[in-house]
Amino acid sequence: MNISLRENRGFTLIEVVIVICIIGLLAGAFGTGMVRWLPDYRLKRSVTEFRSALQHVRLEAVKNNTNADFDYTKINLPSGVEMAPPPLNPDKIFPVPVTFNSRGFPTNLNAESELRLKNSKGVYKGVSINIVGNSRVIRSNDSGITWF
Repeated sequence: MNISLRENRGFTLIEVVIVICIIGLLAGAFGTGMVRWLPDYRLKRSVTEFRSALQHVRLEAVKNNTNADFDYTKINLPSGVEMAPPPLNPDKIFPVPVTFNSRGFPTNLNAESELRLKNSKGVYKGVSINIVGNSRVIRSNDSGITWF
């Protein structure tokens, strides 16, 4: 008697359903975390881009031995990130544009100036530039009242 054994190839329906369920559970667990994480990432990226562009313009002014302008209004903000209210002290308001001279110093700042951003979750971050052209990232933990 000749018994032919069939070769088992492929997956059973049960195996496929179990794998799809596991992938669905993992996607659900990581997807909700990403939705909460995304606004903070966009804000951090925007502040980093502002600071990087500011430093780039400053270095170009020194490199080319000429004045260079940084106009932050031309940078597109991602969705969920917007400009925060400006400082109450008028000397701290970021000028448009910031002009750097050939030595890398801002020519139109009277004091340390701040550019403030906030995201859709109410988190505040910004960029501060002092009168010698050094910039740093600032943040606020109380809805933009105090900055450090």
